[in-house]
Amino acid sequence: MNILPLFVESADDLFNPDPVTTTNFVPAIDHVMSRGFDGHIKSVYGDPMWDYSMYVGASTRFHIERFIQEVCTEENADSYRYEFKIILFLLIYRSTARAINTIAELFNILKRHTRLAIKQRLTIRESLQDNSTLDFIVHDPKLDKKQIARRLLDANNLFSALHRISVQIEGFDIFPSNDAFKYLGELIKEYPLISQQTPVIPTRILSHRIKTCLDYIDRFIALKDCYECLMEFRHRFVRDYIAEGGSPRVARDNAAKAFAEELKKDKYSEFVEYFEIEEFQNLKGVPQKVRIPIREMIHAFSGMRKEECNSVAMDGFRFKTIGQNRIAVIRTYTTKMAKESGYFADWVTSPEIEKAFEAANIINRVTLKYEYGLDPVMVDESSVPLFLSVNTRKRANKGALFDLPIQKASFKGWLWKQHRLNRDPEIIVSHVDMAEILLIDPNASAESLKPGIEVGKHFEFQSHMYRRSLAVYAARSGLVSLPTLKAQFKHIAIQTSAFYGNDAAFAKNFILPKSSDISFDASVISQRGFIKEFQDELAEGQVERLYSEVITADEIVFGGMGSLIQKQKISGKLPTLFTDREKTKKQVKQGRLRCTETPLGNCMAVEVCDRIAFSSITTCVGCGYSVFNNRSVPLLVKTKVDYQGRLERFGTGTPYGKQLEKDIRDIETTLEMRNKLINTVDITDGRA
Repeated sequence: MNILPLFVESADDLFNPDPVTTTNFVPAIDHVMSRGFDGHIKSVYGDPMWDYSMYVGASTRFHIERFIQEVCTEENADSYRYEFKIILFLLIYRSTARAINTIAELFNILKRHTRLAIKQRLTIRESLQDNSTLDFIVHDPKLDKKQIARRLLDANNLFSALHRISVQIEGFDIFPSNDAFKYLGELIKEYPLISQQTPVIPTRILSHRIKTCLDYIDRFIALKDCYECLMEFRHRFVRDYIAEGGSPRVARDNAAKAFAEELKKDKYSEFVEYFEIEEFQNLKGVPQKVRIPIREMIHAFSGMRKEECNSVAMDGFRFKTIGQNRIAVIRTYTTKMAKESGYFADWVTSPEIEKAFEAANIINRVTLKYEYGLDPVMVDESSVPLFLSVNTRKRANKGALFDLPIQKASFKGWLWKQHRLNRDPEIIVSHVDMAEILLIDPNASAESLKPGIEVGKHFEFQSHMYRRSLAVYAARSGLVSLPTLKAQFKHIAIQTSAFYGNDAAFAKNFILPKSSDISFDASVISQRGFIKEFQDELAEGQVERLYSEVITADEIVFGGMGSLIQKQKISGKLPTLFTDREKTKKQVKQGRLRCTETPLGNCMAVEVCDRIAFSSITTCVGCGYSVFNNRSVPLLVKTKVDYQGRLERFGTGTPYGKQLEKDIRDIETTLEMRNKLINTVDITDGRA
């Protein structure tokens, strides 16, 4: 019986490891764990490392023996190795993991748990029956509350996976006890993980950065002849010297001196000064320098992730005609929506990006000619990465998207910090910038943003910041709907798009249509076309949220509309509007029904909200369209305590104090309403 996870099932027959059966969960030492592209064995069960690097989107090698030697002694290594390998083997074959990257996450969680077990002098099996490893997480002085919450959720993922395996396989006894599971659940409630999103780039800094990046790219294009002439000069000098019988080493030494003299010519002065060229190594660094703003602009105007940006080819930019509109798009490769298989996708972008591609391709053609010895005219640009490596000794991985290697980059390191763009005094964070970031992200604080973002220091950009900023500002503009964001960002679930665009109401609206701007108007029309195309998808997302969060939720829902629906659920008198999905969807499409996420729960109002507040989330409390759930309770309690503290400072007689008193009463009434509904359910169950 061949039971394989999806990332193995979808592979070619040459990939497939040995089959496994439900009865034999301890494989033989020569059991094949993975095979290469040509069918040869990459790793077997007895190997110190299991190699799964052949799967698309993964570079995963599980170095088991290295870990065992690191954490174990000679006396206990055999027992821990035995348990560890069995668990990892079953996580690969018997868990519900759909992707090899998920297995990699579980592998790291298992390593952490094993370390804790060893510290407690417990076997892995014993540690799953005992609460001490969980206590060790909670009482670790090196962890803050957010880190503890994250570790507890990781433990829950491991516990759940092992429990599912134990149900499937008779005799497998390395799984958590009921007491350990219960205790873990209590700790997770005590340490809830409040997700903190990637910060949004403040509008002042973002608009300035876009301008300086585009100016940098324009400057390179204007001085491109200098770049190519200097590359050609150095290449010709070395070639001619070797042709006359000189050694390559001496040729390079003499070329350095000749190059230094060549740089002194007036025709290079502007190029040398702007790109800070003193020797040939500086010239070789120009591609990395120019690619920094190119990458940033692709992220800023498309919302791509890093790996998707790396997957763009030289000919990735193009214009598409949709109706009467000419739309700029970038074509790239993504695995996000198709898991391990991947697919090509188009990203709507700005026509401004054409200049970025022009600059990138100038670098590539020079690199192909002088580093790779290829004729750029004869090269198929669809087979060359936009960010081609300038290091010819580096080779593309077998099975990679391109035959030539990619020059990957990160928003850190010496080159990044010393870049002209990052020495710009205009990107130093001000108190106003910080206030704007915190207004959009209410769960963030000035302390939580350190050391990356701090008043008085240069703003530290990250690629994902551009993705989040595009989502927020696009949503704030009113021109882009959730389905449009979902399509643009290649999200699997529309809820993810809602999460990205969350709190957009607090962002500045600096994207406005200008009828005199033909290219902008064309992009607005194209976005409206996307909105129309995805209206049905939006309705389905609303229906799914309504059913999962309200109608079929196996928890007490309360609040204005929540209490009404909960009472109907208790009495068994839910209207067909809430029991017939087709009728529900029809009402949603007609604008008569909706369910959207709020900071406290959900809102079912179909009209424009007239309860907007800029300093409080409690405007939803007392609203007849609100729907709260278990997640809302600690937030309401925390807000009440905070308001009581404020009331002591401001006094009960002030206008602000009176508003605080009203908010506190509203919260207390809402929580009491929940308690009454819980009692009603208990009474009903007792009668049954």
